[in-house]
Amino acid sequence: MYSYVYFRLYKLAKITERQWAEGARMPEWIALFLLFLLVIFNLFSLLIFLRRFLELSIPSLNKWIAVVVFIFFMIINYFVFIRNDRFVRIEKKYDSISNKEKAIRSILFWIYLVITIGAMVGILTLLDPK
Repeated sequence: MYSYVYFRLYKLAKITERQWAEGARMPEWIALFLLFLLVIFNLFSLLIFLRRFLELSIPSLNKWIAVVVFIFFMIINYFVFIRNDRFVRIEKKYDSISNKEKAIRSILFWIYLVITIGAMVGILTLLDPK
């Protein structure tokens, strides 16, 4: 499912590029950064949930750890999705699946996206000191 999320983000980036940034030719990188943001939203939401509601003692992350995590994530996913134009093979793979499977995967993708963004907004609302 992880590669399918990348695929959907890649397709959305291609559509956006055609409409707004013709010639940018970077939808594979845009999809990679969006995937990173979604993963960070998931991790951030989980950490705050564990700290706030389960009252687990989780140490704070400093900026250097965040930079290392970002670099590690980007390197690993570069080799998984971008190196040697792997995103093209991923696109062909998912473009050729059956319509039924596309529908199921699309629904799961949108559910994941809504839950991820909803959880992030919900967690941020809880953190509001007002």
